[in-house]
Amino acid sequence: MTIGDFSRKSIILVGLLVPMLFWSFQLKDEVRGESLQSFYTIKAKRFLVKHDVIWDYVEINNRWIDIFASPDDKKNNIPECRLYWDEVGVFNTIVKKFRYEDAFATYKNKGTSRFDSLLIAQTSIIPTEKVIVNAKLPLAGKRIAIDPGHVGNDFQMGLIESRFVKMDLGDEKIEFSEAELTFATAYLLKDMLEAQGAEVILTRTSCNTSSLGISFSEWYKTRMDGDLIEAVNSGKISKEFADWLKNEASEAKVFQKFFQTLDWRERCKIINDFRPDLTLIIHYNADEENYTWSKPTTKNYNVAFVGGGYVKDELLKEEDRFQFLRQLVSTDIENSVKLSGSIVKCFENCLKVPTMTKKDESNSIKNFSLPTSQKGVYARNLALTRYILGPICYGESLLQDNIQECRALNKRDLDYPCGKTSSRVKDVATAYYKGIFEYLKINN
Repeated sequence: MTIGDFSRKSIILVGLLVPMLFWSFQLKDEVRGESLQSFYTIKAKRFLVKHDVIWDYVEINNRWIDIFASPDDKKNNIPECRLYWDEVGVFNTIVKKFRYEDAFATYKNKGTSRFDSLLIAQTSIIPTEKVIVNAKLPLAGKRIAIDPGHVGNDFQMGLIESRFVKMDLGDEKIEFSEAELTFATAYLLKDMLEAQGAEVILTRTSCNTSSLGISFSEWYKTRMDGDLIEAVNSGKISKEFADWLKNEASEAKVFQKFFQTLDWRERCKIINDFRPDLTLIIHYNADEENYTWSKPTTKNYNVAFVGGGYVKDELLKEEDRFQFLRQLVSTDIENSVKLSGSIVKCFENCLKVPTMTKKDESNSIKNFSLPTSQKGVYARNLALTRYILGPICYGESLLQDNIQECRALNKRDLDYPCGKTSSRVKDVATAYYKGIFEYLKINN
């Protein structure tokens, strides 16, 4: 064989091998894409899609995830945002490290284009926050956000929120609001966690205020007009609706239809700006079949919620579609399930109250939630489970209107800086505390 023959045969061989190698790599990418397609489709069904109409806004294939602004856009193949499989890591870094507004803007501007190299470079140079290591303080370096549910500590505010228990048991008159329980729980828990080295914030920092730093009654008197004008000017509400709120609606309706949104938006902002390692949203449960809570129930159980469980009309807004994508491709839901599972187990052990089972499920659970792998933990698309980033536990411990619990919660036998509360509240705080250690696998 001459050198010329060898060269010609080498060229032919290379010409055959290059397409084969290219095809091999392409096939590998397609197999990987099919694997990712399968994984995220299963995840969506398991945690995110409660109603099948949600699929009218989402397409998961072997090359990318498409999010659509409407069912018509999906029919016409006009994606609002396309996330290629090799961009998932960059997207998660953007959500985790960028300011919330900037991360959302990145989603809004993406379309079907790939992330540009400048944006990718920015994600690689964002400094990682240092973690403090101190063996004597097991939670040193951990950031924990606590959201005490609802607004005011006084019973009158509980009436406006419809979050109260008031009943006459004959030998005892019961009267308390859920907000006073949640704030006391959060305050006691904050002290416990800080003693172990954690950096902790509360979204409500005093007994009778909202996350806005003032009470609802103060806001109603001094800030409502300005906030209504701002909401109209920014297109959040119509002028007609603002006029109705200002001139005709009762205080309770203003709270439910407008103030409540301002309040939870601020809670989310406080928490997301803090960038916590985990977030606890503290609530106490009540028997929804016993509504008005003017008589006791014999039921009692614990439950917790994480993000997911989208139902009809819950992807109409662009920001909600952004959150759906974030929850789909990050590990926030999976970590939230682990955190919540640990806390629910500690509820049961510390409070001696059983975890919710299928026979206990209320209509709201059946209609708006998806069960997870952890007993008593459900994926539900509540405002805070949707908009708060990172691992969360939306805890609903015990039933306030249970015959034994209402008596225990009505006792003011424990002093704390806002006055007196029930020692039962400290039991609940301890359960959250132990649940965090269980989740982090720290012995204490």
